[in-house]
Amino acid sequence: MQTVAKFLIIRFSSIGDIVLTTPVIRCLKKQVPEAEVHFLTKDSFRSIVEHNPYIDKLHVWAHSRELMVHELNEENYDYIIDLHHNVKTLKLKIKTKLKIIIFSFKIFKKIGLFAFGILTKRKLNDSKIWQVCIIAPLIALFLDMLSNPAWYEAKLHISLGLHNISKSIFNGYIIGNELILINGILTFAGLWIISKPGENKVLVQA
Repeated sequence: MQTVAKFLIIRFSSIGDIVLTTPVIRCLKKQVPEAEVHFLTKDSFRSIVEHNPYIDKLHVWAHSRELMVHELNEENYDYIIDLHHNVKTLKLKIKTKLKIIIFSFKIFKKIGLFAFGILTKRKLNDSKIWQVCIIAPLIALFLDMLSNPAWYEAKLHISLGLHNISKSIFNGYIIGNELILINGILTFAGLWIISKPGENKVLVQA
């Protein structure tokens, strides 16, 4: 069966962050079951994903950038999902012929995290921060999909059935670069929900 599209997901490290990419891989494969999904990580972390049933092929960064670029160019990907988003992945994307950059978690969540740290003195529940940093970008992605379902349908070759809802909510408006701001606001709101007013520490001198 001919694949609908070929995806490359990038996440180099670390153990926890790679584990958190699992829902992305699973959802992608379930939404586009005919798609071919590849994953790129460091050789030292290959054991975390090499048995994932939703990954069709695993690439490991175990040699020079030039060889890695050649290997990826041979695959002729349709989409790249950069979940690491640093200088290393930026150089890789510039050197390769990868066509479309879909999505990066880090650039989306940084605005909300930075604003929350600067503008509030609330105490966060550390065990729930990762949930906010995953849910907020997914909501932002859904809003973007809802504002322009035709683009996603054309790229994914599936019918989303969102046109009527999109017209009633957005009335033809298509979200652009403001998506970053939207996700920042969502991240800020999520952090506010899981936090509580901070307690001032009082130093008592004997």
